[in-house]
Amino acid sequence: MELGKTLLMLGVASALLMGCKKQEEASVAPVAEAPAATTPAPAESASLPPPPGVPAEAKPFDIASIPLTDKPLGDWPYLAAPAGYEWQDDKTLDLSRVPFWTGQALEFVEGKVFLGSLKASGEKSFSRFEVLKRADQALTALGATKLTTSGIPEAIHEKDMPENFGSEFYAGAGGYRSSEQEVSTYVIRHADRAVWFKVFADTNSGSILIAETEPTAAAQYNNCARCMQKARLTAGLFHGCRQDQGKRKNACAVAVVAAAVAVTSSSRSRASSSTMCARYIGSLRRWLGCGLTVRGSR
Repeated sequence: MELGKTLLMLGVASALLMGCKKQEEASVAPVAEAPAATTPAPAESASLPPPPGVPAEAKPFDIASIPLTDKPLGDWPYLAAPAGYEWQDDKTLDLSRVPFWTGQALEFVEGKVFLGSLKASGEKSFSRFEVLKRADQALTALGATKLTTSGIPEAIHEKDMPENFGSEFYAGAGGYRSSEQEVSTYVIRHADRAVWFKVFADTNSGSILIAETEPTAAAQYNNCARCMQKARLTAGLFHGCRQDQGKRKNACAVAVVAAAVAVTSSSRSRASSSTMCARYIGSLRRWLGCGLTVRGSR
């Protein structure tokens, strides 16, 4: 009897232990695995503006963006000192290379250069406003296009301005010595050349820098074509020597080449003119003078 009670108590205890174990298992919820952290894809790098004082990368200057004009320029250097003012320490360089501020970058222009400083003459007081206004009026009358009135950023000074420019072109370097100085840049574009102007004035003085590009090859060809048309009348002087059409062409060739060379102003231009008129020179090789055949006639 005692044995049966003992076995019964052991069975009950075992059953209770099994129930507690099931309750513990039921109470412990399975822990779900956390999803792996995903690293966001890097955003495309946006183009940030340059730091203050550092201009954005400038596009190459296109001279074709300047309207053409055929207004006469007058005598070199095309811009006279305003009434009551005079150029000082001015000079002309037949060929040099100088920078002009476009508002975005320094554009280097090669050609004939004029530079000088501007002072009030006599008892007149210097007026910055008057100098800039008179220069603008005069250049506008010549058909100039104004590119900018602004200062050159310090970064451009350090990067692109020639190291010895201020000393070499001292009289015309006003406005190019500090980013705090404003310069005005103008361009006159003709069919055969361009003329650049840098105008500067402060409270006491001013300066000017002018550069004229050399005539282009296309312009030389156009000049040659105009000479050909004008020379037809001159060629008529030779018609009495040779009445047939072929010899009149030869006479025209003489006048054309002579006129083309005569209208140019430099040895380089004269060489270009002769080259552009090469199709007429063959006639000269076959015929020289009035009635003198050199290599026979066709």
